[in-house]
Amino acid sequence: MVGAHDHPLVQQLLTLGRERNPRHRSTLVDAMKDQSPEVRAMAVRALGWLRTAEVVDDLVPSLDDMDPNVRRWTAASLALTGSRRSGPQLINRLMIEEHEAVRVALVRTLGWLKVPSARPVMIHILTSDAPAEVRGQSISSLCRLKAIDTAPLWVKALGDPAGT
Repeated sequence: MVGAHDHPLVQQLLTLGRERNPRHRSTLVDAMKDQSPEVRAMAVRALGWLRTAEVVDDLVPSLDDMDPNVRRWTAASLALTGSRRSGPQLINRLMIEEHEAVRVALVRTLGWLKVPSARPVMIHILTSDAPAEVRGQSISSLCRLKAIDTAPLWVKALGDPAGT
């Protein structure tokens, strides 16, 4: 089996991404349409490395990519933009996402971006049977949101074996 980084286009995108040059944006956006999930994942990562809110609208559609790894890297890349503009789409994706690693990335991004409207979703996660890692990331994100009043829920979530 060939590794993801062995794909020639993945290597090219990695190189472009490391340059963090906005002139490569259209190339990276085009690569997001590739058939290979490895190529799409690297394209969204490289877009995130530009660290600009200008790429939010380019990245958001990849929250619905068929491949969970692409969705996970899209969430991480949206965090790097520093823009809360993707908050509603991140929350919507979180509500339907089934893959734990993607859910963790979505919750982390909502926390890093300090999206206030994510608070009820984080509280719901804490009081649900969500996997422990998702609940733990919800606590971290609530801390970033300065939702100290939810601390009693943190204690309950940390002591609750549900989802582990």
